[in-house]
Amino acid sequence: MKKRIVIAIALLLQSDILRADEPTTSLDVTIQYEVIELITRLKKDHEMSVIFISHDLNLLADYCNRIVVMYGGMVLESGYTDELYDNPKSPYTSALLKCIPSLTGDKMDFEPIPGEILNPRKTIQSCPFEPRCKNRKERCGKEIPGLEKIGKDRYLRCFYPN
Repeated sequence: MKKRIVIAIALLLQSDILRADEPTTSLDVTIQYEVIELITRLKKDHEMSVIFISHDLNLLADYCNRIVVMYGGMVLESGYTDELYDNPKSPYTSALLKCIPSLTGDKMDFEPIPGEILNPRKTIQSCPFEPRCKNRKERCGKEIPGLEKIGKDRYLRCFYPN
């Protein structure tokens, strides 16, 4: 109910953009669905854009046209949802997708990301994902890669992509 009230308050501002920061966190599946359907209906009725901020990749796949993958406050990859899911270029995007358990087969098969998360107080002077990256090389620990255009509306920040 609190999430619905916050959405209603946001709509009073009559903005063209609704930022939904973890809108389904800590909700059971039924309520998650209701909140997402409410946001979807409001998006259509008020002709607004919605920015979903979420760790729930399944939610993003179902409701978003584009995804921006961030780590350590930096954009590592962005593009259309289908492209990112079908052909991730960033090692971090790949690792995130491998963390989604598959419910098919005999066991839930997923691969956790090794290493420790980035300390938010640490000044970033190299690729933020470098300590945990399977593709890392010496250069990755010495400089920050630039965000490069790698296709139509697709961007990547990585020296050694997949």
